[in-house]
Amino acid sequence: MKAHRLAIIVLLGFATAGMQVLKAEDRPEPIVPKSGMAEGHLLRFLDDGRFIVRTTEGQELVLSDYGGSMLRLDGAAAELNQFRSGMRVQIIFEPKDERSHRVVALFGRTATGP
Repeated sequence: MKAHRLAIIVLLGFATAGMQVLKAEDRPEPIVPKSGMAEGHLLRFLDDGRFIVRTTEGQELVLSDYGGSMLRLDGAAAELNQFRSGMRVQIIFEPKDERSHRVVALFGRTATGP
């Protein structure tokens, strides 16, 4: 009787361990949206308030200011309407949805340096 119980406990242990391994293998990797920093040129503003920046790597990022963004122009606090197409900018962004990003910080300069 004791051997029978021991066999059942051992089999249950193996079955449970196998189920846990299978569950871990079946679980998909989490999808983590990209966030980061980029440098480039402000291409244009869209009608819905978003804007597009072409990075120095050639990628076009669709961005939006959510009201809490830090905006700086020539080192001073600024409003988004002070930025112009063609202006060189640096941005820190986070994902908003699959196709656009939210600006955490946007830095620009009105004059190009040497």
